[in-house]
Amino acid sequence: MKYVLDFDDTLYDAKRFKQQVAADGTAHLLFTPEIWQLYDVQDYLHTDTVDWLASKQQEDLFILTAAMTSDGKVVMAYQQEKLRCSKLGAVVFEIIFSAGEKGVETAEIASRFPPSEPIIFIDDKIEQCLSVKATVPQAHCFLMVRDPSVIGEAETVRSIDVVHSLADVDAKIREL
Repeated sequence: MKYVLDFDDTLYDAKRFKQQVAADGTAHLLFTPEIWQLYDVQDYLHTDTVDWLASKQQEDLFILTAAMTSDGKVVMAYQQEKLRCSKLGAVVFEIIFSAGEKGVETAEIASRFPPSEPIIFIDDKIEQCLSVKATVPQAHCFLMVRDPSVIGEAETVRSIDVVHSLADVDAKIREL
């Protein structure tokens, strides 16, 4: 089983980080690599991230992160420095940076393995899940919604399973 994982708002609490940056008055450094001289990325990983990653085999883990802001600005150097500082490169097989939809990169990852190898894709953006579903139809896609109040009791969004934690992913996989 291969896991293709988003970073921001899936493994890392980007919302909490941005709130802290605003409170500290350092917003002028947001989306610059220099901001990581002031903050420790590991302080903003979701509480389940490190242990969950450690429970998997390194060769089964891929981080596929979009190096774009919500308004479409490409911030590759910022994202690369953030992932370097996260130190997660030591526990995953590969970190891949994307500037668009993640379906193409996920299809490339899937092509490295036999078609029988399950591909698990986890992202907090429904558009990315749908992109992966379109290019890797056999992939099991999960929409990460860390705050359940955002969507209420919905178990799926546009036919994509909703999860609220990495443990939820494991539970849903056991049901497959």
